[in-house]
Parts: sequence; C-alpha cells; structure tokens
Amino acid sequence: MKRKISGRLKDVRPFDFVARDGNFIRNSKGGLSLLGKAYGFFYSYASKEQIEALLPTARRVAKTPESLELTLIEGTNPDNIRDSKLMELAGLAKDQGNNYTMIGNLPNATNESTAKELGILQNTLYQSPLQRKFHKGDGKFYGGIVYKKGKRYEFLE
Repeated sequence: MKRKISGRLKDVRPFDFVARDGNFIRNSKGGLSLLGKAYGFFYSYASKEQIEALLPTARRVAKTPESLELTLIEGTNPDNIRDSKLMELAGLAKDQGNNYTMIGNLPNATNESTAKELGILQNTLYQSPLQRKFHKGDGKFYGGIVYKKGKRYEFLE
C-alpha cells in the first residue's frame, strides 16, 4: 500500500498502526516510532505555486523542525483521507469557504505537537507578503487545524 507524503510516494510498512491515543506508530529499523499528523484547512486566493514558493521562508521564520513533512493540497477533500470523521470536518471546512488543506507529518512527535507546529507555520504565512491573499477582503482569517486525540478530532486552539 502506498500513500502520498510531501509530494512523494512512500510505502506504508506492514506493521504500521494507529495507537489508542490516535497517534500513528511507524515500524522502522530501530523499532517503533511515533509519527504525529495534523490537518490545516484554510482560505486563500493565492495560487498553490505562490504558497509553495513562500513555504521555505515561512518555515525558516517559524523555526519549524526540518523533519516536518508538509503536503499542500488545493481543496478540502484530499484523496488520501479515509477517516469518515476527518472527511466530515473537511466538508465543514469547505462549507466555511476554505479551499486549501495542509497536512503535516512529524516523526517522533504527537499529533497535538504536530498541530502546534503546523499552527505556527500557518500564522507565519498569514504575516507574509501574501497576507492580503489569506482573507476575503474583511481582514479575517478563515481556517483551522485539527488533530486526532484518542478516537476523536480536536481543534487546535
């Protein structure tokens, strides 16, 4: 089975699993390791290429870990989301006018800490030269970040 991460295909190993707390556990050569995952939904009328071009600078300013893997997707219904609860949240994000999804994966981190890193990065994007392209002319930011905690999804506050 393959899944898309950061624009690359990586093999999902046979013994990877989701723990009871909702965190993804990766089977690696040195044993099992934690893989934090979070989803950011947001509105922007900037092109995907403009946002991607800004990401390296935003990551440097936000001081995000180099191991944070990001996937930027136009739309709020990514093909690689198979969780019905998450799909419901993606539908709500779309109904609220969000048109982008940013998925963050962070090795050796919890879902919550990954969500916090994604939040810091998104806040940095909103303060970038593209700032005006992250709202609908009213100066308000539209978006949110979710992560799995146990069997349910939490919004990053």
